[in-house]
Amino acid sequence: MNSRQQRYQISWAPLAVAQVIPAEDDLWIRVRILFWQRQWLLTRLMLLAESTGKERPKQKKAPAPKPEKKAKTSFSWKTIKRLLASFRIHRFRIDLDTGDYLVNSWLFPLLYFIQTPRYGIRINYLGRTDIDLEIENSGFRLLRAFFGR
Repeated sequence: MNSRQQRYQISWAPLAVAQVIPAEDDLWIRVRILFWQRQWLLTRLMLLAESTGKERPKQKKAPAPKPEKKAKTSFSWKTIKRLLASFRIHRFRIDLDTGDYLVNSWLFPLLYFIQTPRYGIRINYLGRTDIDLEIENSGFRLLRAFFGR
């Protein structure tokens, strides 16, 4: 994700790529899976979803008897923590303007000394806030985190 270049994408290279491309008043959604590629305008997708929902009127059915409650299968906090830890952050940069010159001046020296080329928060006085984020994961690491080590 790079807000300065307006690039928002998720990919499972080289098999699949999904992108969100900002237009003037709308968003394009582009999907590529192997050799198949398609793109849609977000408002048209929303209108299509609304129109298909109105064509089929719902018929009332007799209420079915309630089935017995089953045991819930939920993630434990330990599993969620392992899943989040399986992600690798390659690049995380924020270009920040708080809108207040005094706050920017106080934050500038503090954030200047803790930033690295790949990670960091920079202060600017230009009135823009941008984010550049690159996160990577693999199917193997996700499965290993989900099923335990």
